[in-house]
Amino acid sequence: MKQLYFLFFALSIGFAQVPKVWWVDGTNGNDNNNGQSEATAFKSIQTVFTNNYLSAYNDTIYVKEGTYDFKDDNVQTSAGFVLVGVSGAEKTIFDAGSTNRHFYLFVYFSDRDKGRKQKFEGISFINGYDDDAGGSIISQQYNDIYFDACIFENNEAKNYGGAIESWGSIEINGTTFKNNKVLTTAGSNEGGALRLSNTSNAPNAVAIIKNSKFIGNSAQAYRNAQGGAIKIDITADIINTTFINNYTLSGVNNDFTMSYSDSRGGALYIYATSYINYQSIPETVRIINSTFDGNYVDSDLETLPGEINAASILVSEGKVYMFNSSITNSHVKHKGDIYTGIYPIQLYQDYDENDKVIHISGGSFAAEYSNIQSYKNQQWGGTYLYDTSPGFKDPANGDFSLSDKSPLIGQGSATWSDLNYTAPDKDTLGNPRPSPSGTAPDIGA
Repeated sequence: MKQLYFLFFALSIGFAQVPKVWWVDGTNGNDNNNGQSEATAFKSIQTVFTNNYLSAYNDTIYVKEGTYDFKDDNVQTSAGFVLVGVSGAEKTIFDAGSTNRHFYLFVYFSDRDKGRKQKFEGISFINGYDDDAGGSIISQQYNDIYFDACIFENNEAKNYGGAIESWGSIEINGTTFKNNKVLTTAGSNEGGALRLSNTSNAPNAVAIIKNSKFIGNSAQAYRNAQGGAIKIDITADIINTTFINNYTLSGVNNDFTMSYSDSRGGALYIYATSYINYQSIPETVRIINSTFDGNYVDSDLETLPGEINAASILVSEGKVYMFNSSITNSHVKHKGDIYTGIYPIQLYQDYDENDKVIHISGGSFAAEYSNIQSYKNQQWGGTYLYDTSPGFKDPANGDFSLSDKSPLIGQGSATWSDLNYTAPDKDTLGNPRPSPSGTAPDIGA
């Protein structure tokens, strides 16, 4: 009996399916190779996906440094995989030449419970384009997608998600989104870098965004422009993340004074709700130890539009909580200049100074242990809020960490006891938090 057991065990090991490993080398590879080692690497990314090489077990694809051409040659796949740039995002670049997106990701309904994941590590996605949604990547409803230490830069879509349009769960860590946009001269749009949506087929979709940067992303539209960096429809945690100089711009090429051309949510537009059995269920969005600076809303209309507000955050649906975070230098602009309230034509404008930074048109918002510009006249303000200059080290050169003299040092809290929220134990640079141990943590990323 013991011999039979060991024979069965050996056969089980022999027939066990394990993920495969593939290699791509844009300089020394050849698409006629077998791709199974660094020495026999393929030359193009597309070869791995289009020739049915991938197994059903989340194969790993190692990509050597170089710039890979995705122009007129995007990848569509339902396979699970882990794609790794071995030299990191700065040296491993996927360039779509501003003609098409890089990836169309999906999982078939029949495969939705098979543990497939689609993950990217250390890749730059640049110059993607789509005339609807997901300028670099679109991910459908049964997917779980992951991005670690990636860069998305100069990607564009017309309507939704300049870099990524996601309809399932998504996790983003240590990733930079820079100068992505949605731009239309014929309608409205939202989500300059990301649009995170859900459907009735994926009502439990969750987004986790941590240790990341959103810089200079925008939603620009003929009519309504909302969510310069992200449009959020799902449950989300945003942790140790910075939002710098993101914006919305309405009225692009629009000469009609009375057009509906609202400009709202310079950084975030939150409409977090799911629909189950035809009922709307509010989702929760938590913003923890994050930094917002220099975000704004703008309009090219001759007069200010009916709604121009929420230079940093617009909440229309959902339950939103801000903890240990900072919002500063937010602005409402008109034709590129900071709004002063004095214009030749002031018909139709509806501008409320109290809504300049954060505007709650629906749902709820609460903040505690945070530094928020112009919070004092707001009903959502907590007990431990501040409105002060953050004292960044070197913002002109992109360093938004706190200087030694910052008034925000030690002004956060390890817990928000009313909600049982806990601050992260490391900051966005990976340093222990709080430092020294036993003190109160800082406010911001």
